[in-house]
Amino acid sequence: MAADDLLGLKSLIEAVRPFTDPVLKALGEGIAERLEFYNWRWSVKAIARARELLAAEGIAIGPVPPKLMVPILEGAALESEEELVERWACLLASASAGDDVLPAYPEILRQLTPIEVRMLDWISKQPPTIRGRGHDARRALGLEYRRFALLVGNLRRLGVAEIRGLLDGDQIYDVDEDRALVLTVLGQEFIRVCQGPRRDEPLGA
Repeated sequence: MAADDLLGLKSLIEAVRPFTDPVLKALGEGIAERLEFYNWRWSVKAIARARELLAAEGIAIGPVPPKLMVPILEGAALESEEELVERWACLLASASAGDDVLPAYPEILRQLTPIEVRMLDWISKQPPTIRGRGHDARRALGLEYRRFALLVGNLRRLGVAEIRGLLDGDQIYDVDEDRALVLTVLGQEFIRVCQGPRRDEPLGA
């Protein structure tokens, strides 16, 4: 291993250590070694950003279970988009803050593209009464219909969004731009923790 890589691996070990349980002394080293063959620089960036997010909210760094820590750092290391590395950092910060981060969340985030994350953000900000009609979402994100339908299909496959009738609220299985595009409960919680912890928010709310 080159000298630069050795220094990088050491910096990754040091970065991981505050997020691991002090009782598990070798955990930081083990996680760092597992990330050795990925783009570990993104992992270091995600950790540094998670620390910033926690500090900004006045929240102390807490230990993150390996079942979450490993897939989160692997996910960050595999990214090519800095926008998504930010979401991995938010997810790590939320887990460190003691929020209710399910083991499914890293796998969901791993399967999303930046535009799909922006779509979830957009839906989450819409008033509950209209909850993002399909054509509004498509125009806001600058998507043509076929691409929009494909992305909505993936969000529904992952269980984070669904299409409902505007009047009766029944779930609809075809992509219809006049229907309401809504987040499921899973989607609401997923996007919340992917936006980072908030001190004024009840944990696991």
